[in-house]
Amino acid sequence: MAPQAPHTTTHGQSSSEAHHGGMGMMMMMQMYFTNSSKVTLWLQQWHTSNSGWYAMSVIGLFILAVLQEFMISYRATLGMKAAKATEGSSSDINVNLTGNRTIALPESRVRLALTALYAVNVAISYLLMLAIMTYNVGYFIAIVLGLAVGYFIFFNSSSATASTDVCCAQQHA
Repeated sequence: MAPQAPHTTTHGQSSSEAHHGGMGMMMMMQMYFTNSSKVTLWLQQWHTSNSGWYAMSVIGLFILAVLQEFMISYRATLGMKAAKATEGSSSDINVNLTGNRTIALPESRVRLALTALYAVNVAISYLLMLAIMTYNVGYFIAIVLGLAVGYFIFFNSSSATASTDVCCAQQHA
């Protein structure tokens, strides 16, 4: 009995390729750390082709990680102020914008702001996770150091959101 050729579709794909989304050649992702300066980050167009662009990406990831910790701290602080303010009889919440400037916002606006901050927090968390998943040593170190520096700057031992739980400790504020 002669071997049979695989059944092909009108686009030249085998039936198993068509069934699996048309991926004729499966691309395998590396599952080990590398120290290459040639890395694709988030988009195919964001490929660091030289050490200058790589250094800018590392610095950017560090800053994004510090920003993540700032936003977690700010969201937690705003949430605690909102919780304290709703215990009283007033439906307005005093929000300290910068230094001496305070404004009173309705509770619904504060909840909307907290929700928007949470959405941005989650988006940044996933972007940092995807950067870590490139398995690039420089990206990994930049993100871990950025999160640590941000935690050091924006949290203290008396902070209500400070926790010894490493996994998602501040996400529940």
